[in-house]
Amino acid sequence: MTRKSATKFDINRFRADINNRGVLRNHQFDVGINLSSSHYLRPNYKDTDLVAIRCEATSIPGMSLATIDGQPKYGYGPMETFPYSMMYDQINLTFLLDKNSFLHKFFYDWLQCIVNFDNSKGLDSRSSLNNFRTYEVGYKSRYIADLVLNVYNEANQRVQKVTMLRAFPKAINQIDVGWENTDSLMKLMIPFTFREFTIDYSSTKAIDFNTSIASSNFLCVSSAASRILSEMFFSLSD
Repeated sequence: MTRKSATKFDINRFRADINNRGVLRNHQFDVGINLSSSHYLRPNYKDTDLVAIRCEATSIPGMSLATIDGQPKYGYGPMETFPYSMMYDQINLTFLLDKNSFLHKFFYDWLQCIVNFDNSKGLDSRSSLNNFRTYEVGYKSRYIADLVLNVYNEANQRVQKVTMLRAFPKAINQIDVGWENTDSLMKLMIPFTFREFTIDYSSTKAIDFNTSIASSNFLCVSSAASRILSEMFFSLSD
């Protein structure tokens, strides 16, 4: 019996496939933060342009099966693993901060909507964001938001729409500062958690990365805009 040999790597076939199917580049994306009309932040944050253009990095969330080890089928032999649910990774959004700290205040206020941690005026004082007393927890339905991550191909067509449901920020990460960092820009990383996510591979949507696609109800976060701002900063400082 003649054994069929494995298919050898063919550089010409590889090049043809790259030319035909193309590749996805990880800098063509935007992220939307969909605040509902009843969200605690909505009355105080109608101007969201800075939030809309300053996210320079994020990630497509991962997922894995939650499993449990069971007994061997016949009482002996190898253990068997059984899935029983799904687990989802949290994601981080990294922002290029503006000179007036609007973005930092936006997420500071968002966290305060979740737990009113401001004790500067005493335990009986109430938050101006949700009228809750110090250390009271807000209603989840009014501080969560859906995050939408759109991935585009080189023709500016959307090939993935990742919707993270019931999301909210878990923290404001520390920002390191130093006198020696004269050529560095201040950035803010926000870890988000969410209940679950879905991916839509069916829709295609042509966009223009040179224009803003933000609105007051859907905060679009463009990586391209962040890079442009960074380049402008360093060109002015030269």
